[in-house]
Amino acid sequence: MPYMAGSVSIIMLLTSTLVVQAQDLPTNQPQSARSMVLDEKTIFEVTAPLSQYEEQSKLFGTLRSQGSASTTILVNRWAEEFTKLYPEVRTQIVGGGIVDGLTELLEGKVDLVPMSRPLSEAERAAFQGRFGYQPVEVPVAYDAVAVYVNLGNPLTDISMSTLQAVFARHVATPSTIPETWMDLGVRGQLSKKLIARYALSQSHGTHALFREQVLAGEDYRFDVTFERVPGGLLNSLAADPASIGFASVMFANDAVRFLPIRIDGKTVSYPTYEQVLNRRYPLARQLTLVMNKPPGKLLSALTREFIRFALSRSGQRIISLGGNYPITRQMQTSSLELIKD
Repeated sequence: MPYMAGSVSIIMLLTSTLVVQAQDLPTNQPQSARSMVLDEKTIFEVTAPLSQYEEQSKLFGTLRSQGSASTTILVNRWAEEFTKLYPEVRTQIVGGGIVDGLTELLEGKVDLVPMSRPLSEAERAAFQGRFGYQPVEVPVAYDAVAVYVNLGNPLTDISMSTLQAVFARHVATPSTIPETWMDLGVRGQLSKKLIARYALSQSHGTHALFREQVLAGEDYRFDVTFERVPGGLLNSLAADPASIGFASVMFANDAVRFLPIRIDGKTVSYPTYEQVLNRRYPLARQLTLVMNKPPGKLLSALTREFIRFALSRSGQRIISLGGNYPITRQMQTSSLELIKD
């Protein structure tokens, strides 16, 4: 089951006040990845039930954030509009990776750690050992790790077990390891080409999530090319017809397409908003902000208002227009509860 914070059931998600516009899955290949993400009209419809942000009279100070590169993009987008509301607020926002961000949080040097994966048990234990209580993780967006191929690649779908065989250094049955596109059932000119494998470097939460959920904890193959930034990975896939890789849906462009994941012998799943919400897509996830909030104590006014803005209708529209998936009204309510008194 993909990581989804909280105890909200699938049925409750589907019967919430959010009206999800149905998305017809494509029947003809190829179709660019960008054509499958939410359009502006749908974004405004699905975020309409969210409560709007109520501006405070005055805020000042410096908001400090360090963590996941992907989620930091969201923080930067929010900060740009937030500081227009509060001109006396300053921000110090860097990527730097989750590990470095959590170290800074332990040392009291940042207010927020943007996360693109769940905290590990070791990370929770380190925080508990330092402060005597658990950190607070506030879900702020939906996301999905999409498998991408070149727009001209004719492969129709791929299973989780085949993805493992493509990327893992060790698999249970070595004789099944695909090396060329013919091994994956592709015919024609591409069939004899070696599979070019791309992944994000280990500083990204996506690297760890894919390793855990797809590779079952195994290491990546030696011949995987690791890219430092998602944009570079997508550019490599766009330039190489024999390539395959994975990154957040927020980086989708018109030169690549989503490769649907086969769940069983009959159904395939795309990383669309609808399938992420109802948990049919196996690599769905929530993006979160981690912070140090002692039990029974208030966050700083600046940190609290920034998160309230991020969770608001305006905040969710800002990130959704950039390619992310917005939260539901139910998630908004539960996330706001986490930062209350």
